[in-house]
Amino acid sequence: MTAPFTLPLHERMAALVQLGRVMSAVAEGPVWPGHGVGLNEAEYQALDRVVRSAQQHNGWSTEENVRHAFGAWGRSLQEEPIRHWLAAYPALLTARDPVRTVGAILAGNVPLVGLHDVLCIWLSGHNARVKTSAQEPELLPHLIGILEQFAPQSAGQVVFMPGKLGPVDAVIAT
Repeated sequence: MTAPFTLPLHERMAALVQLGRVMSAVAEGPVWPGHGVGLNEAEYQALDRVVRSAQQHNGWSTEENVRHAFGAWGRSLQEEPIRHWLAAYPALLTARDPVRTVGAILAGNVPLVGLHDVLCIWLSGHNARVKTSAQEPELLPHLIGILEQFAPQSAGQVVFMPGKLGPVDAVIAT
């Protein structure tokens, strides 16, 4: 796991806003909207392939349902909604001491159902060990990879575990 997370809150928020732009664009469809989204065309197409293939793992994760979830998250991950959300948690402005390792065991019944839990761990500056559902093995890891592009200092803060979570200080199970 990484050392204590030192990325300032305003930089974490900026990374989330950029992720929201990506998610809104993907919700609109498979056509790359240009560099303004923060991804090059190949990166965008790779994410779109993950969206289109989600139904292979879960019959309820149709392309339409996944794009709908992306759209909802895209609207939520804009600057004002994020500021409103984080205003309820002033402790986020301070460094985590000590940094904890939080296990997250995610459900897969609804597209991106575990994204909120993982983002909360990430925003709080703790490390995450995440076990995705067999019904949604690719969407969340791909999105967190994109988030790490926008906040490279956080790379490794969220680790996806193929088997058991291993040692953790706390667990969130959805």
